[in-house]
Amino acid sequence: MNQDARATVAERLGDYIAATQDGNVPAEVRHQATRCLVDWLGLALAGSREPLGEMLLAVCDAMAGPPQATIVGRGRHRATDAALLNGAQAHALDFDDTIVAVHFHPTAPIMSAAVALAEWRGLGGAPLLTAYVVGLEVATRLAVALHDRLLDCGWHPTGVVGTVGAAAACARLLALDVAQAASALGIATSQAAGLRENFGTMTKPLHPGQAAASGLLAALLAARGYTAAATAFEGSAGFCRAFGSGEFDFDAALADLGTNRWALANAFKPYPCGVLSHAAIDAAIALHGAFRPEEIATVECQVSPTTATIVSKRAPRTGLEGKFRLTYCVAAGLCDGRVGVATFSDEAVARPAVRALEARVRVVADQRVGDDQAALRVEGPAGARRDLRIAAAKGSVGSPMSDGDLEAKYLDLARGVLAPEQAQRLLERAWRVGELADIGELLALAR
Repeated sequence: MNQDARATVAERLGDYIAATQDGNVPAEVRHQATRCLVDWLGLALAGSREPLGEMLLAVCDAMAGPPQATIVGRGRHRATDAALLNGAQAHALDFDDTIVAVHFHPTAPIMSAAVALAEWRGLGGAPLLTAYVVGLEVATRLAVALHDRLLDCGWHPTGVVGTVGAAAACARLLALDVAQAASALGIATSQAAGLRENFGTMTKPLHPGQAAASGLLAALLAARGYTAAATAFEGSAGFCRAFGSGEFDFDAALADLGTNRWALANAFKPYPCGVLSHAAIDAAIALHGAFRPEEIATVECQVSPTTATIVSKRAPRTGLEGKFRLTYCVAAGLCDGRVGVATFSDEAVARPAVRALEARVRVVADQRVGDDQAALRVEGPAGARRDLRIAAAKGSVGSPMSDGDLEAKYLDLARGVLAPEQAQRLLERAWRVGELADIGELLALAR
């Protein structure tokens, strides 16, 4: 990989995309990418039964083109439509993997784009995994370069950098050269979007869906010779000026490009809600039963300043809003001793007992607390008190989910969408994806 100091950011990233081959990706990183695929399949299956998926499918059906790729849990459609639907479905439950350091959900946008293209073009599992890793590295390093400016400006990182990551993955699958790959990324910069204000609505899952479709389109255009500005990232009117208010550090973000370190920083979710709530949920579940909910006088929840800001939706009126309300998640964990898909139904968030307890939960932002940490203090009758500190949330890099954990999660999500035997065969084939000569062998079982 030739990293000329005079090259633009797009050219440096394009060189990495063009130079990375299947043999460049270490076995542990390939296994992590396979874990991401297994998780993605379960989430896309479960998301296929969400109302937002039905609405998106109806719109795509009205403009249907030739069947090229699989919409998981449904049938075959145009490749860009499959990328759109799968990206949205995989994020519909807010149960997908997260690189917590940059608040980015990589697999929904990147895998959805790469799988659609690979199936359409008859490509195998090994290049799919390589492309996914490439897309994740490119997108995450852009998020690193922008620091927290994306969040501060109201952007959703998954929709913004996910678009560029999807383009990078598809550029790798299409074997674009350096100039074409750089153009694909430049084209993607003009399609990137996603506002945090839409958290707690159907539009949030649209962000990774649109990112997947836009990234695929960008790579296909670049393959035809479509051009973009060489300085699309660092230019005075470029990506980082627009999304990061001019504050970015590419030299640091790209210094060790090619080491694949960010794939191993990806974490999987045990709870279907904003990942920044997870440490507090761990604590609430652990303290369930210490006092009856009606006996609890106050609950103090210490979290990072970012957590206090991001998962702070107003008192939820819908299940979707509850996913981004830390106080609700804590109250539900204390009341129920569990947090799952059913926790975020409209009926669940309206329960009087949970609402009453939520009103007694106080959030305290503490700079000393990490984004995957929390401390909970629950005060009961007669001054009785229980304290618990979570050093690493379940599912985080510090307390990772095992392959067995991911299998159990997948099978639970696939239940009711696929017959048990078909779901099991799909799972077994997903674990062997790197051996498949045609990814269509996998997707045929996901329909």
